[in-house]
Amino acid sequence: MTTFSNYDNVSTGSQWRTTMFRWQLVGLAFVFLWFMIGGITHFTNPDFFVNIMPPYIGWHLEIVYVSGALEILGALGIVVAATRKLAGNGLILLTVAVTPANIHMWLHPEQFPEISEMALSIRLVVQVLLLLCIWWSTRPKNNISPISLVTRHRRSGARVKQPIFASLGLLDMRTYPQNVIKLIQITD
Repeated sequence: MTTFSNYDNVSTGSQWRTTMFRWQLVGLAFVFLWFMIGGITHFTNPDFFVNIMPPYIGWHLEIVYVSGALEILGALGIVVAATRKLAGNGLILLTVAVTPANIHMWLHPEQFPEISEMALSIRLVVQVLLLLCIWWSTRPKNNISPISLVTRHRRSGARVKQPIFASLGLLDMRTYPQNVIKLIQITD
């Protein structure tokens, strides 16, 4: 069975780009799930988010609902290729905007006895890693799209499974006609 890791007649550089593209999709899926689940949680458990907000910020509940809605919109925005970079930028700004809550928790661990001080410290590191993951996964790399990967290697005679997000290439309005043609060629 042929997979993306062992094509015939594929250069090492192409294999590296394919591997990087796969990891980028994993990062994109992670960012989507992080913000979709987090955004929904803002509505299902707003008390948790209200309690972690610094006291010098007003309108706690309203901010929790607005940030939850923005998380959901950002998660949906990164699914569409045409809005991915813009949505990624928005999620980066949103993540930076909610950082005061994480810093407040880290500075005042006595207010959050159910969370260990180590976990509060790790949370800040995770926040930085999340920012990097958002930036990296929402930026196009070398104009590689799932559709072009599948069709390029189909022509070499290798049987290739389509990646799970192959249809996302169809949502890029700049290349939509070409991707539709390529998709038709794949299914022939």
